[in-house]
Amino acid sequence: MTSQLVLAIDGGNSKTVTVVADTRGRVLATAVGGCGSIYGAPSPEPALEVLISTVRDAINRARTTPMRIASTAASLSGADWPEDHELYRSELRDRAGIRGPLRVMNDALGPLRLATPTGVGVAVVLGTGAAIGGRGPSGDVWHGSFWLPVGGTKWLGQRGLAAVYRSALGLGPPTSLTARFLSRFAVDTEEALLHLLTRRGACHAGSSPERDAGLVVLDEDGEEDIVARSIVEEHTTLVAQYALVAARKVALRSHFTVVLAGGLLRHPTSTLGASLVDKLTRLDDHVAVVKTTVAPVAGAVLDAIALTGTEVREPLVGAVMRSPLLNLLGQPGQTTPVTLAVSSDSDTLVGTNAQGAIRHVPGSSPIANPRHSREFSDARENVEHEPAAARKFDSSAT
Repeated sequence: MTSQLVLAIDGGNSKTVTVVADTRGRVLATAVGGCGSIYGAPSPEPALEVLISTVRDAINRARTTPMRIASTAASLSGADWPEDHELYRSELRDRAGIRGPLRVMNDALGPLRLATPTGVGVAVVLGTGAAIGGRGPSGDVWHGSFWLPVGGTKWLGQRGLAAVYRSALGLGPPTSLTARFLSRFAVDTEEALLHLLTRRGACHAGSSPERDAGLVVLDEDGEEDIVARSIVEEHTTLVAQYALVAARKVALRSHFTVVLAGGLLRHPTSTLGASLVDKLTRLDDHVAVVKTTVAPVAGAVLDAIALTGTEVREPLVGAVMRSPLLNLLGQPGQTTPVTLAVSSDSDTLVGTNAQGAIRHVPGSSPIANPRHSREFSDARENVEHEPAAARKFDSSAT
């Protein structure tokens, strides 16, 4: 069968990644932009502009046109309500020229096919924020969205700053977070820190103080600071509870998979990843937990391929997950767009970014990331059920 081109989008609060791939799982080009969430940007228009520009850039880098894109899957942080889905869909159709089947879904659902080719299961994505959702065997979907009281590095940072302020007032225990925050924000006292972050007219262009503080919390958790460790434990407890809520909302009662993705899980010293797996194993003993370090957009690539009518099986999942470009994009802080050129006289694949050639990949199969392969195959744990309350909210991907 002739290979077709597909488009995949992962739009988040920190960055937006767009990928052009083919139905064999080969990634041809990527484009990276800023915030693509209509809720995370100052207004919807800047986020939509980022989304459309990355789509155009990826298509141009792949040396193709929108008319040659067979299908598109967009996993988007701002796709929370039906009207959001419609807004994104109309923008992609009208401004980017996207034709053919188009699926817009909340970014909580994007990584599902990375663990299960059918896309049935629960996904937890932890980055600047948190996205938790699931898809059931009948196709029903649910995502936590505004139901969630917990969310990624910004939540961790807010908790960390609150702990430092309480300690300064004698209401909480001493913590190494204090010295780290004072150093990070270049101030001398806790009051100066509070003033810096809350004063009238305070502006932090190009950065998020809470997100930066959250990364410090993860660092100090790795250094065994008791306050930082308790914040991480609180975070993983809540995330695990809501992951089980997602499973129940889509009628996943037993023997289902939870896939963990996102930048927080790649922190080199924090216990967050291991703690979350442990919490899930204590909440339900019929769950397989899979941790992936490939960029979450890889799941959207598989969804886009499925929209063409191509059956998604394990070999295809493996081909996408071994993509050197998607593993490069999965590394913390990677914001450089990458293009994959195919030599006309050989099967050699050459990845290039703004700094030049990044990797040569012999043959038609991309080089596997050894760390990713190990975690994907070995980080499957059995885990025990404890009910968690949830309010009813149903949404559907299109």
